[in-house]
Amino acid sequence: MGNARMNHTKVGGQYPFLKKGGEMGELIRAKNWANTLVGPIDDWPQSLKTALSILLHSKFPKFLFWGPDLICFYNDAFRPSLGKDGKHPAMLGEKGEDYWGEIWHIIKPLIDQVLTDGEATWSEDQLIPIYRNGAIENVYWTFSYSPISDETNTVAGVWVTCIETTQNILSKQKLEDSKDQLHFAVEAAKLGTWDYQPQTNVFRANKRLQQWFNLPGPDVDPNIAYQMVDEPDRDRVRKAIEWSMQYESGGEYDITYKIIRLDSDEKRTIRAIGRSWFNENKEVYRFNGILQDVTDQVLAEKENKLLSTIVAQSNEFIGMASPDNYVKYLNPAAMKMLGWDDYKNRKIEECVYPEDLPKAKKLIKKLLKQDYFSQEMRFLNEKTGEPFWLQWNGISIRDEKTNKISGLATTSPNIEEHKHAEAQLREAFSKVEESEKRFRKVADHAPVLIMMTDDEGKIRFVNKLWIDFIGTSLKQYLGSDTLKNMHPEDEDAYNFICTPAFARKEEYRVEYRVRRFDGNYRWISEIGVPRFTEDGHFEGYINAAMDIHDIKMQEHQKDLFIGMASHELKTPVTSIKGYTQVLKARYEESEDELLKNSLEIIDKQIRVLTSLISDLLDLSKMKTGGLELNMEIFDLNELIKNIVQEITLINPEFEIKFSEGKGKNVFADRERIGQVLINLLNNAVKYSPRSRRIEIESAFTAKKVKVNVRDYGIGINKENQKKIFNRFFREEGKDETTFPGFGIGLYITSDIIKKHNGTIGVNSTKGEGSDFYFTLPLQQPKT
Repeated sequence: MGNARMNHTKVGGQYPFLKKGGEMGELIRAKNWANTLVGPIDDWPQSLKTALSILLHSKFPKFLFWGPDLICFYNDAFRPSLGKDGKHPAMLGEKGEDYWGEIWHIIKPLIDQVLTDGEATWSEDQLIPIYRNGAIENVYWTFSYSPISDETNTVAGVWVTCIETTQNILSKQKLEDSKDQLHFAVEAAKLGTWDYQPQTNVFRANKRLQQWFNLPGPDVDPNIAYQMVDEPDRDRVRKAIEWSMQYESGGEYDITYKIIRLDSDEKRTIRAIGRSWFNENKEVYRFNGILQDVTDQVLAEKENKLLSTIVAQSNEFIGMASPDNYVKYLNPAAMKMLGWDDYKNRKIEECVYPEDLPKAKKLIKKLLKQDYFSQEMRFLNEKTGEPFWLQWNGISIRDEKTNKISGLATTSPNIEEHKHAEAQLREAFSKVEESEKRFRKVADHAPVLIMMTDDEGKIRFVNKLWIDFIGTSLKQYLGSDTLKNMHPEDEDAYNFICTPAFARKEEYRVEYRVRRFDGNYRWISEIGVPRFTEDGHFEGYINAAMDIHDIKMQEHQKDLFIGMASHELKTPVTSIKGYTQVLKARYEESEDELLKNSLEIIDKQIRVLTSLISDLLDLSKMKTGGLELNMEIFDLNELIKNIVQEITLINPEFEIKFSEGKGKNVFADRERIGQVLINLLNNAVKYSPRSRRIEIESAFTAKKVKVNVRDYGIGINKENQKKIFNRFFREEGKDETTFPGFGIGLYITSDIIKKHNGTIGVNSTKGEGSDFYFTLPLQQPKT
């Protein structure tokens, strides 16, 4: 595309495939590659150039390990993940092992797997600490390693498509911390709480638990706390913890045992309720819960009040219910989430989103047996009708004497933002994968010639069928001008259509000749459709073309035949017309009515035949560019009246009504405009088998005149209205009835109007009739 042919030149001292690309594009262009392991750019394989072009112009974070030395390349979108005072920009063009040393033992096996098997890998929310901002930072990643093949179809490099999910993980941790804070707050209710993280082997206890177990501080070695368990119960407690930390257990932990309470110098019986938490690899990363001194069930009123204040001020969903599921309490945060004004006489089931209610009922039933559950669940905001996500934690409360359930409780954080972030991440990866699938499918299976150009009209992609058709290499074609291989005689016509379409970023259709691999020029028909990003930024065109050379040759032979036939028919028809006129004049006073009627019919049919031959001659002239205009100033209204009178004499059964507009003179070819009017009125007569009314009107403005011909005939199907001015197209009537004619009258009519720089069109409803109209500019003759 473009206004003129452009050569395949270096850009900014580099190459077109390195054009733009932001900061990384500048760094790659500025680097002296001759002193690197990949060598000078001229020696780079096309596969590396293509990969770098995709990498630099991608808005998605991408990293490339290339060649046996795993040389590093990356784009601007990946750059922020490197931070400051770290690997950037020294890493560019260097061996991966030299700059990823702190994690090479993690990522090198993944790279080797891709290079060996040729299969992509996928990792989600994986902790891979890297050196950046002057220190080692814990960074979480969701990423995919995939192969890149070179020209020999050998895996030569590894794509790294990634998103840093550190903030997402921190949000999860923040939710967990919020939950911890609330649980730790229940210390005022004489509850002990613990939180153990196996990865760091840190055991955190609240103050009450520190007092019970005589611990030196909140973060201690778990073995110290274990020693405070009464010796007969130690092995049972150890086995219960080990089982809870196995994935098959479901993570649940519930046990009653004795400890030696140093603060009271006596053994106290406690109940421990907790849960182990597992990651996607089924590895436990957290073990936490509460301990209750069940020796004494009396809680001070002050402690209850303090607990109520904490619960009321919490931003988590906190509530209590009776064993028969009737809600007994909801904190303000829960009421706001549900959109409730009151919770009296309402049940737990009314909180849950209807689609999740069956699952919720099973969990509540489970709670009556196992005392605890934790499950992601959608609850319902009654005022908005919208669901919201909770990490629903259910706890059963039992009477210490009877061990019967006396109530149900929940402390559940709102995880709506977390779920939204997960959905956005899945959608982003889905779009990338779907885009790549569509691209490969088009490239590998398209039965047409396909190419893609950028916003400057330079070719960025051509499919294999196009390369085979041209007979050149992909390397030679990429970055070139779309006029390459085009017949020189077709360039002006091509630019006439495509340049304004490119400027307006509109779809276009064009036909031109292209030099094929055997040196012969072939006609192709091309359609170009503009490409835009999601935010509306113009990216270029995608073009699809087909070889129509054989069709063009057949049309040429047909045009030659039409031209010769019309010329050969003109002379004998003129002679017949002359003799008919002589016979009509001689027998005008004859009493033989049959003879006179026959001569009249012959004369009428000769006029039809003469008009058809005239149309064929015009058609032949149009194909060779010989249809010329003889411009003059004339009274358009007077011409319309004359044509209406002529058509009425030939078709007396039709009523043709002319509504004359104010104004009259136009600068045009009088004979050709008369031909346009005759064609439109004859069509109105021909395609109105059941109606005898036709209307024509003229309307003048300061710059143009519009003429409209209205009939009440068979009308035109909507899908055919764009084709009606095509050569040899005819509209069919009811029950597929075809009206006589070659379908060239409207084609000639359209060409005449367009040569006058006017417009022509039709508005029609099938079965109700048609409005054909044309406009002419009120031009003045040149002096």
